[in-house]
Amino acid sequence: SWLAQFVARFLEDDVFRLETASGPSRLQLLDGAGFATCLAASLATCRRARTTRALADALLRTLYDGHAQGLAGSVAPLRRWRKAARATLGALLKATRTAPDADACLAFWRFADFFLLTRKRDFLLGPPDVWAALDADPDAAALRWAVAQLEPAHQPAEVGSEAKTAVMAITSLARVVEPARFRMVALGALPRLARIRDGTVRVNKHFGSTAQRLHKLLVDAVQKKAAKDKDRKGG
Repeated sequence: SWLAQFVARFLEDDVFRLETASGPSRLQLLDGAGFATCLAASLATCRRARTTRALADALLRTLYDGHAQGLAGSVAPLRRWRKAARATLGALLKATRTAPDADACLAFWRFADFFLLTRKRDFLLGPPDVWAALDADPDAAALRWAVAQLEPAHQPAEVGSEAKTAVMAITSLARVVEPARFRMVALGALPRLARIRDGTVRVNKHFGSTAQRLHKLLVDAVQKKAAKDKDRKGG
């Protein structure tokens, strides 16, 4: 990915510096050069999934914590970078519909996980934004693929990075967005999680603890809904 490599070299040794002693940070220089605006425009016409993934990687490389936090108080730059982030999310999701393979789905969840992992990045792209994009997708290819990763192919060996990324991302999403929990239940997440819990599907400790958290979130949501339905009927 030439673009990701270019951005990586451009930002080298400046990852945690918001601004230099003598002038603006490199993120600010990229903004001044129109990087965010050009990236969003490029994604609107991009037709190759590989190019879309390269642009997404370039944006992530640019938005490491040390740089991204510097945007929080800048209205116009923040608007540009938020637009770029949402355009990237939309383009990656579109790629899962046109070519719903593991590479496309993993690219979407890797990008989403960057923002879902910590609430510090909500000012750019938050769980409601990720869910709004997923909820508007009638095929639910990306979410369906992520739920399927609850039964990783490699057992009982180390779970692959694809499954880890996807399951961590949907767990972070479920923690904040209640409708996402019900969609995961509808896609068959609970039986898969039950097989992990009873040892039918053997996974490592870290993956198992993430699955345990997701199971609790989904069960709690189902039980709360059942209680509300019962109260409504009783009333």
